[in-house]
Amino acid sequence: MTAADRHRLAVNLLTLTQHLSFDLLPNTTMQSLKIDLLKFTGARLFTAKDGTAFVAIPLQANAVYDTDKAQYLELTLIPNRDGPDRFGYIGFAAVNLTKERREAGERGPIIGNFKPIGRAAAAPPPEQTAPTTDDGDDIPF
Repeated sequence: MTAADRHRLAVNLLTLTQHLSFDLLPNTTMQSLKIDLLKFTGARLFTAKDGTAFVAIPLQANAVYDTDKAQYLELTLIPNRDGPDRFGYIGFAAVNLTKERREAGERGPIIGNFKPIGRAAAAPPPEQTAPTTDDGDDIPF
């Protein structure tokens, strides 16, 4: 992996929270996901010669799959069993692993938490219907 690839992956992961929107709870408009990049398996923090800080994340160890144009990381968002924690987080994010790794009993690392943000969506107004009367008379006059 080249330095440009590492930088592109780090930027993609850092901006992940800006592009996520989930409808996990009723009447919630958005969810905020906070990811600790150093919780990824084998992640390392390093500084380039020019002073730029990077996080290197092993792709294969973290089930990152790539195409010619992008690297993808699939996450599973799991709600807390006991509801929101003391910080307001309603669940956590774990890395999805390949089927073979899951069947071998391996679990993806928990890399972050999520919580609702924004305003609750307003409930739709009740549908208004015109009252009907049935007098049993089908004659229009």
